[in-house]
Amino acid sequence: MKKENTIYIIMILYILLNLVCVNILFSNVYDSYFELFPVNDSEDTYRLVDMEESVSSFVKDYEKVVHLKDFYNELGNNSLIEYYEEIEQPVEVDEFKATEIFRYGYEEQFESDEIKQILLNYNSWHNNNLCEKIIEGDDLKKSDFVQENYEEIPVILGYEYRDYYNIGDTMDVTLSTDVFGHYKVIGIMNKDTSIWVNDNLVYLDRYIIAPALTIQQEPCDYSDLIYQGFLYMQKINGVVKLSDNYSFQEFMVDFERLRIKYNIFDINILNYSTLETNALKLLLYENSNNLMGMLILMCTYIFISVIVYILIILNSSRYRFRVYIISGYRLLDLKKNIYCKILGIVVIPILFLLFINYEYWTDISGIMDLLDICMLITVCLLSMIAMFIFFKKNPVERIIHGDVND
Repeated sequence: MKKENTIYIIMILYILLNLVCVNILFSNVYDSYFELFPVNDSEDTYRLVDMEESVSSFVKDYEKVVHLKDFYNELGNNSLIEYYEEIEQPVEVDEFKATEIFRYGYEEQFESDEIKQILLNYNSWHNNNLCEKIIEGDDLKKSDFVQENYEEIPVILGYEYRDYYNIGDTMDVTLSTDVFGHYKVIGIMNKDTSIWVNDNLVYLDRYIIAPALTIQQEPCDYSDLIYQGFLYMQKINGVVKLSDNYSFQEFMVDFERLRIKYNIFDINILNYSTLETNALKLLLYENSNNLMGMLILMCTYIFISVIVYILIILNSSRYRFRVYIISGYRLLDLKKNIYCKILGIVVIPILFLLFINYEYWTDISGIMDLLDICMLITVCLLSMIAMFIFFKKNPVERIIHGDVND
């Protein structure tokens, strides 16, 4: 009896380990497949792409830079559109406290003195619900995205910065050649927070999240002119979402009028939903083998778990059938005993996982719970079928005579 109980406990732990592996694999499949859809998936969403070829000469022209800023401001003040900016722009940080993994290009294995950074405007910050992902500190306010200088720019740090920087710490940063600023840490982001940047899903754990500043002051010197010119060249390559009562034709007319008014270079307007669909198809194609491999591995775990524990239960029980029946036990009682063991082996790990999901709820916990329950039902059905077949092939008379078949 003690040996049978030991086997029973080992099987519970075995099933639990397999279910944890299946949950982890499913989580990876979900992240790779179902979270490939960007936030902006509307048919009324368009990407702006500048056609300026001589960027270097453009940003050195004071009048052109000022016109670009005026063009951007008037475009952003159009109440019939929402304008989104997600700019991946690394930044130099003096006396950086964290490790090399926070540096730009670390994953690509090339050296860089710059730190990973994402610049977002207020609409992008708000539309990605990033304010809900802050676990320490304060949210970015709308006024934080408009600055007159670079003396104190509020920033949010990714989760992995927690061991190196605290709320209230400051960073001396080099925004551009001879243009310096100061970042003040006001918040820490939750783990595994991600956003879409230029059709790529970017996890923010090792990033500085800074406001894509709308700079009120005009360039004060040559270095500031170049910095503002490059900054607004990036800001103008944003995403426009039209309101329901504003047609694309109307937007095109207003946009062209605005472009001519400020004598701005040509800007292409591309359908964002088409771009993201093509990018999604390419990403799915590139990861199809990995996804299929993980799915096959998941199914293999489930199949092996079911077969192994059914065989062990039958093997450990069938030699006791004859003794139990001769001793006066009813066959129905034996069946109930085995069924309860089978249920216990599956139900206990499932309840444990459901409890873990409840305590550490995530976006996919509900789906994981549904997956676990489906596996529970499937395993129980297969077990009952196996037991039915066993007793069908082995009636009471055969069990009493010790002639038991698999």
